[in-house]
Amino acid sequence: MVPSHDPGAVDSHVGVLQSGADAAPSDPIAGRRTTRRAVEVTTGMELVLSILGGIGILMAIAVNATTVTRFIDERRRSRVQPTAFGSAATDGPGADPPSTHRSEPGAAAISGAGGAADASSVGPVPAAAAAATRPSIRTPDQRVRVFVSSTLVELAEERAAVRTAVEGLRLTPVMFESGARAHPPRDLYRAYLDQSDVFVGIYAHRYGWIAPGESVSGLEDEYLRSGERPKLIYVKRVEGGREPALDTLLGRVRADDCVSYRPFDDADELRDLVAEDLATLLSERFDRLPEAWTQPVTATVPGVWGPLFGRERELAQATALLDDPSVRLVTLVGPGGIGKSRLALELAHRLRARSGDDVAFVGLQGVDDHRLVAGAIAAALGLRGADERGAAETLEAYLATRRSLVVLDNLEQVVAAVPLLVRLLEVAPGLTLLVTSRVPLRLSAERCVPLSPLPIDAVPAATSPEALVATARANPAVGLFVWRARAADPTFDVGPSNAAALLRLAARLEGWPLAILLAAARVRHLSLEALQRRLDATLGDRLDTLAGGAHDLPERQRTIRRTIAWSVDMLSDDARALLRCTSVFVGGADLEAVEAVTGAGAPPGSGPTTATLDALAELVDHGLLQRVGVETGVRYLGFELVRETALEQLQASGEESAVRSRHAEHFLRVAASDGVALQHGRAERLAVLRNEADNLRAALAHVTSTRDAVAAAAFARSLWLYWWIEGQGAEQVPWLREVLGAVDSGVGPDHGPQVRLDLLLGLCACTLQQRDLVAARAAMDEAEAALTAVDDVPARAVLHIARSIVHASDGDLDGCGRHAEAARTSAASVGWPWAESFGWVMLARTAIGRADLAEAERWAAAAATLQAEAGDPQSESWARLCLAVTYGLAGRWSEAWAQVRVALTNLDALAFHGAAVFALEVAAFIAQRSGAREHAARLTAAAETAERQFGRAAFEPEAGVVRKALSEVARDEPAGARAWAEGAALPLDVAVRYALDLDI
Repeated sequence: MVPSHDPGAVDSHVGVLQSGADAAPSDPIAGRRTTRRAVEVTTGMELVLSILGGIGILMAIAVNATTVTRFIDERRRSRVQPTAFGSAATDGPGADPPSTHRSEPGAAAISGAGGAADASSVGPVPAAAAAATRPSIRTPDQRVRVFVSSTLVELAEERAAVRTAVEGLRLTPVMFESGARAHPPRDLYRAYLDQSDVFVGIYAHRYGWIAPGESVSGLEDEYLRSGERPKLIYVKRVEGGREPALDTLLGRVRADDCVSYRPFDDADELRDLVAEDLATLLSERFDRLPEAWTQPVTATVPGVWGPLFGRERELAQATALLDDPSVRLVTLVGPGGIGKSRLALELAHRLRARSGDDVAFVGLQGVDDHRLVAGAIAAALGLRGADERGAAETLEAYLATRRSLVVLDNLEQVVAAVPLLVRLLEVAPGLTLLVTSRVPLRLSAERCVPLSPLPIDAVPAATSPEALVATARANPAVGLFVWRARAADPTFDVGPSNAAALLRLAARLEGWPLAILLAAARVRHLSLEALQRRLDATLGDRLDTLAGGAHDLPERQRTIRRTIAWSVDMLSDDARALLRCTSVFVGGADLEAVEAVTGAGAPPGSGPTTATLDALAELVDHGLLQRVGVETGVRYLGFELVRETALEQLQASGEESAVRSRHAEHFLRVAASDGVALQHGRAERLAVLRNEADNLRAALAHVTSTRDAVAAAAFARSLWLYWWIEGQGAEQVPWLREVLGAVDSGVGPDHGPQVRLDLLLGLCACTLQQRDLVAARAAMDEAEAALTAVDDVPARAVLHIARSIVHASDGDLDGCGRHAEAARTSAASVGWPWAESFGWVMLARTAIGRADLAEAERWAAAAATLQAEAGDPQSESWARLCLAVTYGLAGRWSEAWAQVRVALTNLDALAFHGAAVFALEVAAFIAQRSGAREHAARLTAAAETAERQFGRAAFEPEAGVVRKALSEVARDEPAGARAWAEGAALPLDVAVRYALDLDI
């Protein structure tokens, strides 16, 4: 080879490390042959193979970031210590004579330090000492080195293209540039070739200069010394032929089946070829894991305490998804304290025991920076050295060839780590992720398993102590309470004395696991009754009761208030504001109601704004609201404990009064629409009003507290029939009297007689529904007086109906008939079929009282026909029952039973329980009169049971006839007693089914 001062050195092909700028070595290395272990071939990233040109370069950067870093460590471990130049191990074509110089990897030349040390200052370094002094913390420049062999002047443009391709992949190009050097060129290129990882040869016309005493050029010497390194050879298509020695060399290259050999035309094509080939090479050849990683890793899963309560459905659903090879990401979604972590642990333990795959549980509750998630996963997998290498790259390399289940608990607080998860799923085909989060990750590969509160059972209305205990023991919410309570009191158990209280507690806590655990911890100091009283207390006391808990709970779960507040803090400003507004809803709300309380300024009925929809979606995603389908459409339901926490925040914000006023205004519109529709035969509106029952109560409470008599009167005018049907008389009378008292005492403005009349109409209906005839007469008298100042025909028709009922109850058939006819006439004059048909029904009842069955049949049949044509099944049912009694008294059993069937079917569909009770009595009456005595006993007993639970409708003057017959039902004889006991145990809906199945 030519000395560095010789002009011929321009083509001497000497490699010098370039790491940002030329750096001279502190200790030249020459003549050392590196012994290298065979590199394991692992699965390649086939996506990279399809990427061409500039796109290939960009993608290769991302794809090979992991393999590049892994390869560096493999190279460090695989290198042997240098031997003396010229030894038998280094002899070969063109080798230098023996030299006293030795080199140590990690010296300044390797690290890229700027200054060159005097070669004589570096003495022999034993192999053990070299290993001991090798730095464990590596500098950033120590990337995979690509040695580029070529002539310089001839291929200057191509060399620049290769440098661009190599650096584009974040690798280090090792390239000689002419200039003064402190060491002989041969020492330099051999030293840096030995320290390089990949050999790239570029050839065109020239073979290169042969130094005196050498048989080959430096170009060929570099190829011969490349050893077992991966070799990428590129030959430029040229005109005029090549130098013969180069043709001979290329012939040897083509014969080597371990070499990649590719022709090219210009520098641009070469740049793309090198980028593509290096990317593929790094993916397929150097994807070898550190030896420590190939050993079994102890991936820990925390133990579980106690059984899993009430999650059989979710457990089966999640297990099925995790067993599906096409599902790689499963998210358990639900609000804080709902039991996501407990279910995830159960799944992890079961799947690990069954499959034997790696299962790791990664608790992220203490991780508040998404950049730390990779390190947390690596630590859970037991990977050593992850912090040194870069945790994300470590994970990609480790998981790429394994079947693993990684459980990520509480991901919602570091949801920005989702791109890391996507990357891991891409590079690790055997990886499955099980995530717990308060919000879905919104990835196409994600399958969600939503968690709701534990199922709860209402306390049965009438059952034996044994059955009550069995119901409580079978309830998962009660089971969780008892399990936790035993930690405070080992003797605690379910028994006849506490079964009902436990069921009520579970219902009060909404089946929320964390709330149950916190409440159960109180049994050490509080009885169940005292605990129930605290939970029924004021808002602050209720939330404070649910505090404390086990010391191993996360800090944020030590109180239910803190748990919910932590979830709320994760929301956007719009979502937090909407949650505060929705806290005034009781029992949920539809989209129109939600929009109304936000005060967005849009006219009623104009539809929700995009901001409202986005905020609602966020609340649903975080599990703070539930979106459910009901008969009347979609509703948004909140958990009571969340609502109470949000209500505290609403009160603190100073917005409560304005929000409650908007709430009341909206539900006044609902009452005016659906309540009045119900009074005009639109029985289907009953379902809407039932859905909004709690919101209507809240709205009434607000207008009462603000002494808004006008709004209160409007509610009364719209809802009196709804209260009547639903049996809400006792509930509504107090506030009606309070508002009437305020009006009569002159509090507020003088509202005039119409406001007072509307309030009195409501009071008439409610006192009559309570069968408080004294109060009803008083309210009617006051209403009559108010009517003298107001021309209100519908109100007059209602008063006539009410008076006809009172007279019938007093046995005054003449008075009943007189007011019934007046009601019918008034209603007909204003086209009100409901009130008109009710007048006919009262006339038929009067005829029944007189035993004029022909007249009774005429009036009842007319009412039934009118209501059937009007499509009012509720009013039609009253007419059918009156007709059934008439037929029963006449002994026309089959006709009577046909009328009962129609009435029972209508009332059951409407869930009009009070009227259904009377319908069962009519059915029992017909069965008794027809001789079906055991059926009569069952139906009578069932009616008595249902009446204790639901009450009974008030408007049945013919009930005297029916009940007189039922008093004769046999209860003492064995068959009758048995039938009576069987009927008493029947729930109302089952009793209705039983009656409909009879054939009298």
